[in-house]
Amino acid sequence: MITNTTQRFWGALIAFTLLLWRDRRTRSWLIGLFILLAAGFFIPQQMIIPVKGASI
Repeated sequence: MITNTTQRFWGALIAFTLLLWRDRRTRSWLIGLFILLAAGFFIPQQMIIPVKGASI
């Protein structure tokens, strides 16, 4: 379920991205930022193992 706050956040993020995309001067920076974020998802992360007794 997506809450109203989540919808507003994604709407604002997409609107801001489109605003930057329309300007040719900021387009290369935006592409670089997306490449950097995408590369961050491919870095292996260690799983957090919950401590026994920590959850209810």
